[in-house]
Amino acid sequence: MAREVQALIQITVFHAITATTVKVAFAAVFAGGCTHAACGLQQVNVLARVAESTFAIRTGVGMAGQGFDACGFYRRTQASHDPRAAFVFEGIEDEIIGDFGTVGGGAAGIEVDRCDFSKGSPPNTMILASSEGLPDTYYPGPEEIDNASPLIDGSQNPNLRADMTFMETNGGGAVFSTGSIAWIGSLTWNGFDNNVAQVTENVLRRFLEVEPF
Repeated sequence: MAREVQALIQITVFHAITATTVKVAFAAVFAGGCTHAACGLQQVNVLARVAESTFAIRTGVGMAGQGFDACGFYRRTQASHDPRAAFVFEGIEDEIIGDFGTVGGGAAGIEVDRCDFSKGSPPNTMILASSEGLPDTYYPGPEEIDNASPLIDGSQNPNLRADMTFMETNGGGAVFSTGSIAWIGSLTWNGFDNNVAQVTENVLRRFLEVEPF
């Protein structure tokens, strides 16, 4: 499985950079929000840091906050069972996704991005899972803070979270976002035999198919 996932990632990156007819909307497979080359998969779908509302319009998510000591996990929502996104969780019965990893012990963290319809997330964006377990060392970005409050940290702020999202675009395209930079740190756990790697493989395989969304 590890070799297959690696090959699929390489193919997707190549298509994202070179192909003009790829159905993935501007190659948005993982929305981590970082443009640094070291962040691996996240650089595929992040064009540049632009106004947060514009970013949300294009990817479905925008930056909610960040922290660097520990990471959380995802809990699936009812929308994850919708036929529109059934392919994402094919072969996965777990309700908890990514409660393991080499980056902070979980798949949700470092920078987390959320869906926010008031800030430009398209109305057809589906929140498939949301993060839990972020510690109190996570804080929102300056644009998210409008008053001084002890309730803004990651352990108490419901808006400081990572949302796993999916949405279709015009012309048969689609965008899948994990909303977390730490996602990649959970891929190799247990020799790639885990639900983060399975979600990744499911998404890449579906996005490489010819059939439009």
